[in-house]
Parts: sequence; C-alpha cells; structure tokens
Amino acid sequence: MWGFGGKYYWGRSEMGGKIEGIVVVFAWMSSQERHLRSYVQLYSSMGWKTLVCHSEFLNSFFPEKATTLAVDILNELVQELKIRPCPVVLASFSGGPKACMYKVLQIIEGKCEGQQNLDDFRLVRDCISGHIYDSCPVDFTSDMGTNFFLHPTVLKMSHPPRLASWIAHSIASGLDTLFLSRFESQRAEYWQTLYSSVSMQAPYLILCSENDDLAPYEVICNFAQRVQDLGGDIKLVKWSNSPHVAHYRHYPIDYKAAVTELLGKAAKVYSQRIRRLEGERMGIEGTHDGIPEPICDMRKAMKNSNNFKGVALGSSDHYLAPSSMEYYGGRDVGSVQDERKEDLIHLHSLPSINGHGVLGQILFDVCVPKDVEDWDIKASSSNAMKVLVTGASGFLGGRLCHALLRRGHSVRALVRPTSDLSSLPPPTTDGGAVEIIYGDVTDYRSLLAAFSGCHVIFHAAAVVEPWLPDPSRFLSVNVEGLKNVLQAVRETTTVEKLIYTSSFFALGPTDGYVADENQVHHERFFCTEYEKSKALADKIAIQAALEGVPIVPVYPGVIYGPGKVTAGNVVARMIVERFNGRLPGYIGSGNDRFSFSHVDDVVEGHIAAMNKGRPGERYLLTGENASFRHVFDMAAIITGTQKPMFNIPMLVIEAYGWVSVLFSRITGKLPLISPPTLDVLRHQWAYSCEKAKVELDYSPRSLKEGLAEMLQWLKNLGLIKF
Repeated sequence: MWGFGGKYYWGRSEMGGKIEGIVVVFAWMSSQERHLRSYVQLYSSMGWKTLVCHSEFLNSFFPEKATTLAVDILNELVQELKIRPCPVVLASFSGGPKACMYKVLQIIEGKCEGQQNLDDFRLVRDCISGHIYDSCPVDFTSDMGTNFFLHPTVLKMSHPPRLASWIAHSIASGLDTLFLSRFESQRAEYWQTLYSSVSMQAPYLILCSENDDLAPYEVICNFAQRVQDLGGDIKLVKWSNSPHVAHYRHYPIDYKAAVTELLGKAAKVYSQRIRRLEGERMGIEGTHDGIPEPICDMRKAMKNSNNFKGVALGSSDHYLAPSSMEYYGGRDVGSVQDERKEDLIHLHSLPSINGHGVLGQILFDVCVPKDVEDWDIKASSSNAMKVLVTGASGFLGGRLCHALLRRGHSVRALVRPTSDLSSLPPPTTDGGAVEIIYGDVTDYRSLLAAFSGCHVIFHAAAVVEPWLPDPSRFLSVNVEGLKNVLQAVRETTTVEKLIYTSSFFALGPTDGYVADENQVHHERFFCTEYEKSKALADKIAIQAALEGVPIVPVYPGVIYGPGKVTAGNVVARMIVERFNGRLPGYIGSGNDRFSFSHVDDVVEGHIAAMNKGRPGERYLLTGENASFRHVFDMAAIITGTQKPMFNIPMLVIEAYGWVSVLFSRITGKLPLISPPTLDVLRHQWAYSCEKAKVELDYSPRSLKEGLAEMLQWLKNLGLIKF
C-alpha cells in the first residue's frame, strides 16, 4: 500500500502453523521488494510475519513525511495485534531509522503533537520486544544522505551517472544551506529518540562492518556503547569486510544465528510480560483502577485470543528484561556457531534497571516518579560539593557536568522540558549520575527550588546566536535570566560561590591590540544583539559583586571542540561546511582575529574558578589568537587536504546573509550566516589569558592540538571526510 512518504506491505511467505511474532522491516533507500525477499524468507522460516516499509528519500529531510508513513505503519500493526496479539521486533536497515522508524518510536511514546489513537499505539509499544539494526543507525541527512543515494550498493551499479551525482549533490547542498539549523535539531531529536527506546526493556542486535564507509563503524560502536551505558541489553556483531546492507548475503550462517537468537529473546521478553498480565488479571479481575490503559488494552486482547494460552515458562522467569549477562553468556538459543573474538564484540552491560528506578531521570524525555528512594548522589571525596549547572544540556554545560562528576561532585542539571539531554552523562551503577531538574532561568520560582541545598552554581545558560527574528529573547534570557539567578543565589543560604559564564563579546572588540580583564566595552556600537545582551549582563554581574554576591565571572573565547554542533560550536559548523564544499574559500580578506578556546580547557577553567577564583575578579578563559583563515589552513595541513584557493568577498557573503535571513523568516529556521555575523568578522577580538594562567593554573592547549582532536571527532561522526 502506498502512503505519503513511502509504501508498506505484508511480506509474502509460506508460513504454516503458529505465528511467533511480527518483524517490521524499515528498508534502505532505493530498495525494492525483491531486495527484501531473502529477509522475509528468513523471518518466515522462524515463524515470524513481516511488515515491510519502503521510505522515500526525502523523508530523512522532512520529518512530516516520515511521521505520516509511521502513522500508517502503526495503524496496520494495531489492526493485526487486536486480532492476534504477538511480539513485535523493529528491524532497520541503513537509513531506515531516520526515514521512518524513529518517528514510530516517537508516536508510540506520545511525543508527536496532534496524534490520535494514542491508546492503540501504546498497545503496539507494549508488544515491541526487540530491535535489529543492520548497517545502522547513522544520521541520514546532508552530504551523508548524498553518499547513501549514490553508493554502488544502493544504486546497484559500479559508478552512478554524472547527472544523478550532480543532482544529488546539488539537492543536498541546497537543503543544507537553507535548513542547516533544522537538520541539527533533527539530528539531536533522532539520536535522543533512539536512546530513549532503552526504556522498553527489549534486547538489541546490531550488525555492522568495520570497512562500511556509509555506516561508519565508530558511529555504530559509539551508539552501542551508549545504549549499554543506559542499561540496554545489546549484542553487536561485526565483520571485518562486509558490504553495506549485504551482511546476510555474505555471511548467511552467522547472520541467521544472530537473528534467531534475537527473535528467541524477543519472544521470551514478550512471554514474561504476558505472564505478568495474567497474574494481574487473576488478582484484580473486573477492575481497571490504577492500571495504565495500554495494559488494559493488552488484557482485553488477551481475553479474546488463544495466543496467550499455554505459554510455557520456566520457574525462574520474571518480568524484567533479560540481563545482558544472560544474553551474551552462552551458546544456548541460536548462538553464532564458530564464534571468534575478532568477529563478535560482546558489550557486557550493566545490570538491568527496573522501570520504576532511576533510568527515567536520565533518559531524555521519559518520565518517572520524582520521589525515587535512595537517589542521593554520594560524593567520593571529602571536598566534594553539591553543584548546579544551568544550561546543562548545551555544548559547554554538558562537558562541564561530565568533568564535575569525574571529580566526585554531586551534580544537579537545570534543563528545560524540551531540552535535548544527549550531551549529559549516562546513569552508572554507583549512583554517580546527574540529577535532572526541570526549570528555566526566566522562571524565578524554578530557580529557587533548583538551588536549594547547593553549594556552587555554574550559570552557563544563554541564548547564543548572532541573529534571531525576535531579539527580545537575548534580553529575557541573557540579562533577565542572570538577574533571576543572582536573586535566587541571595535567597539560598547554602550557596558559597556563583561561577558566571560571560563571553569575550562582553568586553568588546580589540581592533589592533590584545586586551585583558581590564577592558570594558565601549558601547559605541554592538555587532550583534547577543553582544549587547552580554555587555549589559556583565555590568549587572560586576555590580552584584560590589554588593557582596560571591560571583566569579569567566570569559571564554570562541569555544570549539568535540560535542554538540550548535551555534556555540561555530568552528565545528564552519569546518563541516568547508569540508563538504559549501564554503569553498576564505571568508573575506582574513584580517579577522579571534581567541580560540578548546571546550575542555574552558571546562577546566570553570572548575578552577570554583576552587581558586576570587569573588568579584574577572578571568579570561581564552586561547590562541588567530584568524579563520589560519584555522582553515591549519585544518588542511592536519588532514592533508587542499587549502582554499580564493577569498570570498564580504559583499558576496553579506548578500548571502540577507537572503538567508529572508528564508529564515519564511521557514522559521535560523541561518548559519546573517548580516550580524559579517559585522563580527569585520573586527578583531584578541585577548590574553595570563591572569587565569597565574591565578587559576589555566593551561589552554594549542590551536593545532585542539583542531586535530576536533577534526578526528568530526570524521568519526561521518560529518567530514579526509
């Protein structure tokens, strides 16, 4: 059947007898029914029906198309499960997760606005008992999407036509130019959704290859490790030399054994759920009080189906997802024969985490009761303190939370309900995890509650953009938000120190010289509304220090390094543009000058300010002063690639900026380059961090060292190639 965004159909198979379950296949781009036939036959040989979904290429760029197709898939599943309830396994190939599958996960969790039939969709959620990832997950947008579309294993030809290659690259480049910020938010939402599926307590099987350039092994391995850290039951099978989405064709025995094992585990997980439901039905027959609607739906289906009868379970079965130790532990059900250490990676997971424990506080938007017992983070050092970080979900804030935890501090993260929490540390077995507190710096009451009992406050929250259609947001967050933080600190008797993250912009430009902490913004002009808001906030911070507030303002330079590719990580964004051909030359004449700060150096500077910083004193946490021309040249030297061959005139970039702003007002998506960005590039912003080196033992790394680390990180993510 065709739908908006793709087509779906039930796979043809010659099944007889009992149906064990349903495998929903999210196929790769350009795949056809004949390409999936062998997989349908594989699942059929084990008694599993197959629902196949073929998504359109543009689904990865436009989530509304993926959402519509996902709803059709779910409605088809609901009809089947109401008649014959059974376990469901989601099997994704290549770009299938981004093109449809992750939207299925969002809908069944109730996270897509305007969706109806939520009760029916929750029934599907309760039947999902396993996940298979073949040559994925990867992010399927931008240049990566072009590579997928043109790859020989996808097109089934050795060399794609030049016309097809030109069209694909042009489309991807145009989409990135218009919707870069949209793609970044979609990327965060995509990975967040995949990680949150751990709450379903269903096993994972990941099949990949070390030499798959379309699905980089580093990306997949990092995903597997993250799922394991979150308590997931995961098995990763890798081959040293296997083509993209062709593992089954090249290694049929190993592949079938691994899939057989996963389906067996999925059936067991589902059986354990049903056993629990049968116990509840016998104990509280005839009432639905206090029972979630999806459970009631499964109970109704259970009463009307023979599939729930005669389930044979061992005496040790219980309603918890099987632990990874059990899943990896032996060669019982369908284990891979002739297993070799170099072929299989066994990620020995943490013990399973109960659904009513603390997992929900770490999993992005998954809600659990707030009154979890024994969830007091215990410090490992006598000098450890309870600290709170505002802006904890951001580029700098997330890295700061990691570093504070490593030092044994009890960390409380203030985030908004809509924040992407993927940069925050995962839960651990020793209780050393971040405590999530929902609030907003513009909401004074939420700050009072969050600050309660804390010894140190790191105020890193800010709106960091060169341009916004509504400039009042800069003042409401960066200025009024600081006022709220200061007042909450005054009202909280336990707070001993406030570390305020300002910005080099607060001190103003340094055209022709290198400035230090004694510089005060001249206020004759402001290049951006962000600069204006930080200069105003700096005055408020200094005045608060004079009034006795124990505040230590720190002023990072242009922060770069591994982490989120956000507006606050502008160097990473420009490097991605440069290496993907969308920024072919130098920006302007190369007379700009900035002070570049590696994110981990800035984090260390913040912690040093907590330990050694004097209240009321300013500290510049900057680094090497250089131009973006120098950054591009150094990146070319490090990677062995060609330097830009020409300069792009500022007038050309400015015209592009105005066009980008126009499109932004139409689409609602923020531009990468806007006229205020050009105003910033027309000035120099060079600073000295000697004071921080002396008083805080601040030791910034060289720009070459920091860039080398960041470039390798971007390569591992598949965002650049060299």
